[in-house]
Amino acid sequence: MTFTDPELAAVDLGPGSPAASAGRRVRTVEHTEVDRAVVEGATAGFTRLVSDRRGHLVAATVVGPRAGEVLAELSLAVSRRLRLRDLAATTHAYPTYADATWSVAVADVRAGLSAPGARAVVGALVVLRRMWWARARPHAASRSAPTTGRSRRL
Repeated sequence: MTFTDPELAAVDLGPGSPAASAGRRVRTVEHTEVDRAVVEGATAGFTRLVSDRRGHLVAATVVGPRAGEVLAELSLAVSRRLRLRDLAATTHAYPTYADATWSVAVADVRAGLSAPGARAVVGALVVLRRMWWARARPHAASRSAPTTGRSRRL
């Protein structure tokens, strides 16, 4: 943590960490996209998260107002090898500077869901659900509306 203007805060696993290895993913959100920064007119800065191939957070850098406060969550995530999807699943107060962390994590999760493999799985699940629904619907309809065997004129 460096108390400059804007503040600079960073965390990683140290020399030889997975952050330096191949296969890492780097995602950045500029503070021009963080509502709290926009409201306060302090948009100079960014939040950058680095993850390994499996999505574990291995490093983070925050430049901007309250960077040191945002770093606490990121330090815990790095030390406990949390995944970006864990951060995305965590409720973050809004609007705060920490919302940038959530935005980066959500962007990573969305990118994973749009990958070809994930698309194929979701597509297959949709087909299976439609097949199930087509089979379940006639059965459910026959239970809910008993018939007398006679037709009725309207």
